[in-house]
Amino acid sequence: MEPEIVNRDAFIVMGIVERVTPAEEGTTTYERIWRRFEGFHEQIKARSTDQAYYGISFVTEEEGVVDYVAGMAVGEAGIIPEDLVIREVPAARWAVFECPIEHIGETYRYIFGEWASKSPHAVDGSVPSLERYPPVGEEGAPIQLHIPVTEKR
Repeated sequence: MEPEIVNRDAFIVMGIVERVTPAEEGTTTYERIWRRFEGFHEQIKARSTDQAYYGISFVTEEEGVVDYVAGMAVGEAGIIPEDLVIREVPAARWAVFECPIEHIGETYRYIFGEWASKSPHAVDGSVPSLERYPPVGEEGAPIQLHIPVTEKR
């Protein structure tokens, strides 16, 4: 499973944010976050630039802890509804892996195990990683896991 390497411009995501620690990380945590997002979905959807859904893991100052944003890409931020956040995903080079939703965990294990050790690319820990979920109506389309990379030295 080789990724496509792509460069992507910076973009803005509007959504909800929750801090996730290694002890909390698991399927049920992310399911809870996305269920909470559903309450804001219609407010954000009207501003969405591509109708896709993004789960973005922003690095924090705490080891292994991320701010996970569940949201959608938007054009201009405008007025931010209460309980929502705006975060910018910086321009970066990404290794993009595709998989069915039920294989996300397995795919991440492959990426950070086998692929990362053999790849000519190094994971860029200064840029958030992200998951792109297909828009409504494209159920069954693969999930895209974007891993930020640089060339290994």
